[in-house]
Amino acid sequence: MIGRFFKIFLPVITVLSLFVFGALATAGRVFASENPGSIKVCKIVIDESGNVVDGSEASGATFSIEGLTAIFNSGEGPGGVLPKTTFNTPLTLNADLIGNDKVNDAACVTYRNLAVGDYFYSQESITGSGNWADPKYNDQFDTTVSSISDFFSYDNKLFDSDSSNDDARNKNADGHIILQNERLNRTLIVLNQVKVNPPAVGGGPSLGGASAPACSVNGPQKVDQVWFSDVKSGEVTVHWANKGDAAGYHIAYGPTADNMLWGVEVAGNLNTYTLKDLPAGDLFVKIIAKQSADCGGPTSEAFKVGGVGGGQVLGASTLAKTGIAESLMILLAGFSVLSLGLWQVQKVLQKSK
Repeated sequence: MIGRFFKIFLPVITVLSLFVFGALATAGRVFASENPGSIKVCKIVIDESGNVVDGSEASGATFSIEGLTAIFNSGEGPGGVLPKTTFNTPLTLNADLIGNDKVNDAACVTYRNLAVGDYFYSQESITGSGNWADPKYNDQFDTTVSSISDFFSYDNKLFDSDSSNDDARNKNADGHIILQNERLNRTLIVLNQVKVNPPAVGGGPSLGGASAPACSVNGPQKVDQVWFSDVKSGEVTVHWANKGDAAGYHIAYGPTADNMLWGVEVAGNLNTYTLKDLPAGDLFVKIIAKQSADCGGPTSEAFKVGGVGGGQVLGASTLAKTGIAESLMILLAGFSVLSLGLWQVQKVLQKSK
């Protein structure tokens, strides 16, 4: 009789167990990744000639950026309000953002455990000592900071009374950052330049700004061969045909050929570089052969590498984003253990009849 009971109710018990395991797995995944994002706010200071400095020549200046209450919701998630970020000169440089030369050129503060969604930031206010040019911004919506020329004036079109001009704004400096599941980590960089105080009335030298670099029309040859090796989770090594006539290279890369979100400078006569901390999925790469540190050159075609970060492994990356992969593995494990135990109990009971 007991053995018959197990034969009848074993399927029902198994199905109920699957639901329990699934609920626990999904709840655990949601709790672990409820606020997975981060926003890094950084400051770079340059002198009158465009050299990166810590601001010691204007010691005592205070720079502040406020987090603003959301003025709309893009639909990505709840978002939030960033804390007020303050920097003081001289800066404590703790990040290498320009040149990839392992020399810190920026001071950064990172806000972690942020929910996906919208975050808004104000224009910077400057108090204290020093004579400063207007701040320049780049939250790197679609333009990666690779030199001090990659910054823009604050575009306040989102905050004026005219909604018809919102689409015409510069989204790299519009006071708006969106954290997305596909792009959970963002960096806002603000550039400040120390200006030389003007001479007293009646005399003194006239100091002009830094002159634009003189770039030749005869630059290096275009890179026409790019290939990849050591493709693994979050990492890939890029190789290119070095024709020997470039002073250095800029690697632009992103999730599509028309969306190069990131970039890195490679100085010197090199032909390989390893990209790290990559998101899952396909990656497109372009190589720019540069005339000099300040002058660009021809850009290669976009070359694609698949499977970075496990995005090509039977759709595992898509499953992982929804939590199905983790839940499925736990469900299968729980089902196997439960079924085996019930089967053993049933066999023992049958023998004891």
